[in-house]
Amino acid sequence: MGLQGNVNNWRKDMLEVLKRYASQDVQRVKWSTANDEHVCPLCAANEGKTYTIAEAKKALQGEFCKPGDPDDRCRCTFIAVIESEKQPLRPIKKNQTQSTNCPKCGFKRELNAVECPKCGIIYAKYKAIQEKRKQNISQKQPPVKKRPNLTKCGDCGGDLSKRAKTCPHCGASVVKKPIRTGCGAILLVMIFAIAFVITTGDKKPTKPTETPQQKATRIAKRQQETLKRNAQKVNLTVSNYKAAVAKYGEPPAGRERIAKYYLIDFYLKDPDSLIIEGYTPLFLGPNGWQGAVKYRAKNSFGGYLRETRRFVIRQGKIVSFE
Repeated sequence: MGLQGNVNNWRKDMLEVLKRYASQDVQRVKWSTANDEHVCPLCAANEGKTYTIAEAKKALQGEFCKPGDPDDRCRCTFIAVIESEKQPLRPIKKNQTQSTNCPKCGFKRELNAVECPKCGIIYAKYKAIQEKRKQNISQKQPPVKKRPNLTKCGDCGGDLSKRAKTCPHCGASVVKKPIRTGCGAILLVMIFAIAFVITTGDKKPTKPTETPQQKATRIAKRQQETLKRNAQKVNLTVSNYKAAVAKYGEPPAGRERIAKYYLIDFYLKDPDSLIIEGYTPLFLGPNGWQGAVKYRAKNSFGGYLRETRRFVIRQGKIVSFE
């Protein structure tokens, strides 16, 4: 019903109202809202509740109002409750004026006043606007749901089923428009034709079949290139590489794995502490393919040592490890 700053100002005003009621020996007050569509749920829950002066002051300290009021302030007020059993109402004299509260801000006003001295509204206009607003709300009807299976008759405009052959209101025959499939069929054929051209155009022309002699030449050339690359890795000529392979076997590509397992199985006190730092390239030695591994691992006392071990590999196995 208003921003929190305006609610706090309203709370101060209402505390002054309760203080004035207490000075006039008013024992109980009633919570009253503007009773229109702008009343928030928290304030509406307090409508008609009666409190003592102390209870009303305590109720003002709680949360009772939410932002959203178009006038940007709370419009609730307290009305003094007069107990008729103990204090019967006194008749109003001719020269005596009766007071009431402003319907918007709750400020106390005279009954015959035209304008509120606090918020500035004109009572008659404000009352007419509120009555008109209530009337508009009561006249609002829920929106009519559209029925997807209905259509309008071309002659009388009445609702009829899409499957109906005649209108049930005026009896006119319903002429259904023929479904045109010519353009759709042509478009579908064009899409298939474009897709066929794209798929067949990407295919590379097949290579001509090669003779057995050409295939053997191609395989021999590939083997020679592989042999040359392997010989360059160990700094040997092709002839020397062939002789070394015939004597010691192929140089192992997985020498790191072989050296690592050899360390774990035969040398290390704590295999889990092994850290491989690097390998030297393989070369042809007098006893086979030679290399070295540099590593770190824990000794018997728990300290890390850095060492380098040389190994000799023949036929894919380590035969010497120093």
